[in-house]
Amino acid sequence: MNKVDKGMALMELSAFLKAGIPLKTALERMAVETPPAVSRVMRAAAENLEQGVAFHEAISSEDRFFDQWEIQAIQAAEAAGTMADSLEYIGDETLKSHDFSSKVNSAMNYPILVVLVTMAVAVILVVFVIPGFAEVLGEENLPKATKILLAISDFVRSYWYAILGAGVAAWFLLKRLFAREDRYGVAEQMALRIPGWGKILEDSYLVRFGKTFSTLLESGVRVLPALEYAGQATGSALFVRTSIYIRKEVEKGAGIGDSMRKSEVFPNLFCELAAAGESSGTLPEMVMKAAEFYEGEVNRKLDSLSSMVEPALIIIVGLMVGFLGYTVVGPILRSLEVLG
Repeated sequence: MNKVDKGMALMELSAFLKAGIPLKTALERMAVETPPAVSRVMRAAAENLEQGVAFHEAISSEDRFFDQWEIQAIQAAEAAGTMADSLEYIGDETLKSHDFSSKVNSAMNYPILVVLVTMAVAVILVVFVIPGFAEVLGEENLPKATKILLAISDFVRSYWYAILGAGVAAWFLLKRLFAREDRYGVAEQMALRIPGWGKILEDSYLVRFGKTFSTLLESGVRVLPALEYAGQATGSALFVRTSIYIRKEVEKGAGIGDSMRKSEVFPNLFCELAAAGESSGTLPEMVMKAAEFYEGEVNRKLDSLSSMVEPALIIIVGLMVGFLGYTVVGPILRSLEVLG
């Protein structure tokens, strides 16, 4: 589901409700005007409303469109009579979350794309170009570095099916290995230890947790289920386990801020703001402030990381081009000098 379409649809539905248009009529209008994926959800919800069910029940089967925590927020807001405000809030946060995730993914995908393209060019040269030079120039006239590349080329051309098969098998093995929650937790811990990137990933989880927790509380969801749903919304096995731990501590009578601190996952600032909000009765606002602070931290770190990654990639690509130039172009120039 396109997050932008979803966010815009929720805000449009909120606008209809604030204008005094009945919910079923608003859903039927949106079923005509919105993109196909959204239209299907709105039409199904309108049909379910005809059965006499509440709105949160009408959308409960649309788990590809609505996250579980969003359904809980809508249910609480529906009971409190604040559904229009809640839908607007969820829609706005969905759009902000999309922008935030896009920036994080772009920072990660750019260097990966550059490295993959460079590797693809290197493979083409090694497999198709260098063997042709060896036939023309004679292997005895090639420098040692070129002979090494030629040996690699011969190996790849002779056993490409085994290399391809091993790569596919490794991919499926890793995918299956990390499919389970406990295995995924191991992969996540490895990712969190990557210098530079690990801290960005951790802060991005804090942002998702904080914004989801705040949204649920603003919608009228009770603290205990809100904690657990916020953990699930992060997509992090670590934060799922931590949110369950915090919930159990709060059930025993501990404060939210103190429980977060005892978990050793949440930073001091987040814990302090949560504790201050809990004592002053402004928990949703203070948690949102914490989430916005770490969102700014992630943006700053992404900009800093990008400024370091781009020169590093240029150097790496330059070294690869220089090496390939030495091993491929060098022998050609030397042969031309001999012929001259």
